[in-house]
Amino acid sequence: MAIKAVLSRQKIAKQGAIAQEIQFLKTALKSLCVLSPILGITWSFGCILIITDNIVIQYVFAICNSLQGLYIYLVYCLYNHKVKDANRKYNNKAKNLASQKDLM
Repeated sequence: MAIKAVLSRQKIAKQGAIAQEIQFLKTALKSLCVLSPILGITWSFGCILIITDNIVIQYVFAICNSLQGLYIYLVYCLYNHKVKDANRKYNNKAKNLASQKDLM
């Protein structure tokens, strides 16, 4: 009976690890799908610059390349649920502290 309980606990632990790994893979795939278009578009302009010496394409490449950081910031910081929740908690805590100071 005890052996069966130990084996079932190990099986549950393995299933939890597998579920956690699947969740990690889903997150990585989502990140890849979000970042690939913006990085691919930018560097396709960069590859075109090898063939041609067009000033418009140079400007488009420079603008797209400089906006990559902003895009990554927006996607992974501002639109991330964990960051939103932490920011909401911080703002609520700050409001509570401000209201407590007003009461004193």
